Amino acid sequence: MVMEYASGGDLFRFLRRMFPPHSRMQRKVKVPRILPPEQVKRYMFQLLLSLAHVHSHDIAHRDLKPANVLLNNSTTPGREKLLLTDLGHGRLLDSLGAPPVRHTNPTELGTPS
Repeated sequence: MVMEYASGGDLFRFLRRMFPPHSRMQRKVKVPRILPPEQVKRYMFQLLLSLAHVHSHDIAHRDLKPANVLLNNSTTPGREKLLLTDLGHGRLLDSLGAPPVRHTNPTELGTPS
């Protein structure tokens, strides 16, 4: 995993704050073989939001797999958060030869004042 994404950025310290040493997250979490549909929906929604955010910055993740999705083990059911990690293989869409995806900000529509 690339631990520093940008100048001054330190992903390692960020992850240590989210998942302190010897916390329950450091251990393997037993996940039931079949998750309830509502929980699957919550996880997929969070994952898709994460990917949409990455894509909104014209970046292709290129290494999406379960090992690159972390789950904070909230003690409150339904409050778990997914964290999309490992952008080490990510590339700007321009560098892949594909046109960048542009999302128009609704406040920029119309004639400038």
